[in-house]
Amino acid sequence: MNIRTLRSIGRFGSALLLLGVCQHATAATDGDRSIDYQTGWIPSEQIFEPIAAGNAEALNYVSFVRLDPDGEGQEPFTAALVSLGESFPIYRWKTSGGSYWQFDLFGNVQSQFNMDAESDALLNTDFFIGFPLAWRKDDWSARLRLFHQSSHLGDELVLSGDAPERIDLTYEAADFLLAYQINGWRLYGGGAYLFSKDSEFLGDYSVRGGAEYLSPERKLLGGRFIAGLDLLGAEFFDNDIQTKAIAGVRWGRDDPDAGTITLALQAFTGPTPFGQFFDYTSTFYGLIVYFTLD
Repeated sequence: MNIRTLRSIGRFGSALLLLGVCQHATAATDGDRSIDYQTGWIPSEQIFEPIAAGNAEALNYVSFVRLDPDGEGQEPFTAALVSLGESFPIYRWKTSGGSYWQFDLFGNVQSQFNMDAESDALLNTDFFIGFPLAWRKDDWSARLRLFHQSSHLGDELVLSGDAPERIDLTYEAADFLLAYQINGWRLYGGGAYLFSKDSEFLGDYSVRGGAEYLSPERKLLGGRFIAGLDLLGAEFFDNDIQTKAIAGVRWGRDDPDAGTITLALQAFTGPTPFGQFFDYTSTFYGLIVYFTLD
């Protein structure tokens, strides 16, 4: 792990901790309540929410960032990052011990565009599809997913002659996360295993951990403060770590069926999280707007 990554982790972690401490000191902490979730076919809300600062999540967002590739001769540029995703609840049941289980269908499409290029050239698109199985009991929750990812370079980038050498980045993986929630905080950790892949270059294992904070009470203009820090280390990252942090405000009703919109700042450093560019490193920062479609 290089010095720059360590410093970035320290800065991001300190900012996240400071935000959480400040909110904890100023808000009445009503604790995380036990919720009686709907059971049966096509339930409404999720029992394991997507990781806000994570990749390969069922998230909808539009982001504009200043991206600085670390490759020799690569110039910084303005990029637009777009994600459309959904984890569709199929069936939920409750055990005699009070635990909930839920089976979903998950899909996500992520694209990146070079806004400094002519016609805002498409750089890369990643496709994810899979089947999450979630579990929840009180403040504990977990998610096991089997999913497929494939990655494709944009036509305009290929035709420009500046495209990286194409890697057959297609694989199937299983990932697992365990989370604990308390007073607006969610701490989580887990890992993934690639059990089928078309390139040995990808490696087999990855580990992941992080923290999120969503203020229990409304603060700025009726919104809730939100922050997140996500760390991902993988066998194929050459001992480097993907580090992403967000901080902003989320607006929306308390009804789990209601939509939300989140305006946040984000910062990233480490191996690039965009399919065909994963063996490059980069840094980017900018504005991100999350939205739910309910």
